[in-house]
Amino acid sequence: SETNTLPTWATNLYQQSGTNITYSDFSLNQATDVDWYRFSIGSGATTSHQIRLLKDGTTSVKIELYDSKGQTLLRTNTSTTTPTLLLNSLTAGS
Repeated sequence: SETNTLPTWATNLYQQSGTNITYSDFSLNQATDVDWYRFSIGSGATTSHQIRLLKDGTTSVKIELYDSKGQTLLRTNTSTTTPTLLLNSLTAGS
């Protein structure tokens, strides 16, 4: 059983800095799988800040980004390719 299926149980990826930070070995177990992750960026986001889901297969997925109050900041459309969120519209602390 996964432990990051609710916002309060989000896997913490901590503060990110640098470029091309990659995490692997995450899984989408079924079509209805929902996983939550928490992270922060030390300063305002630039055009190089993005979230991209690299995946195998043709499963349709989407990415949604929420603030700490649960408000939707950004979202991708459901996609079978490589969904990507560009974070450059966000300010520090978003």
